[in-house]
Amino acid sequence: MPPILTPHRREQNIRRLLEAPDDLMLSGAPLAGSAVPQPGASRHRELFAAYLGQLRPHVERVASDWQAAMTYQTGRLGSPEAARDFLIQEYPAGPAADMHFIAVVREFWLACDALNDGLGAAESVDPPKFLLAWVIDAGENLCVEVLASQPYWPVGLSKDGRWC
Repeated sequence: MPPILTPHRREQNIRRLLEAPDDLMLSGAPLAGSAVPQPGASRHRELFAAYLGQLRPHVERVASDWQAAMTYQTGRLGSPEAARDFLIQEYPAGPAADMHFIAVVREFWLACDALNDGLGAAESVDPPKFLLAWVIDAGENLCVEVLASQPYWPVGLSKDGRWC
């Protein structure tokens, strides 16, 4: 499968997604579970295995749909680069716009944050690192490709600085 994003855009998006909560902290928002060491507790590893188990099927499906769109647009526009540019222009979130994919990412962000509540800083894991950096470390390239196509994390902050 041709990459969803150019290598430069992929790296740029990964960096942006991993740094996004830090941007909120710089704005003065009090965030729970941010800017702490990332070794994780054994329960994070268990949660991560569940995350990958739920994420992979959605990623495979949306990547297959994206590939079908790429094949069609390549035939119509004449090159994979033109097809990718067209599709990203039409669908800025790429395959990450799928509601089931979004639901998995959101569910596990909140689960990671909830798990952090009962742990000290040394065992806590920032949700974006859990959701993306650990996936990179696990060598799940297709999952990384789809995650990196997200324009933002599908969570927000409550008035008291809690992820919701």
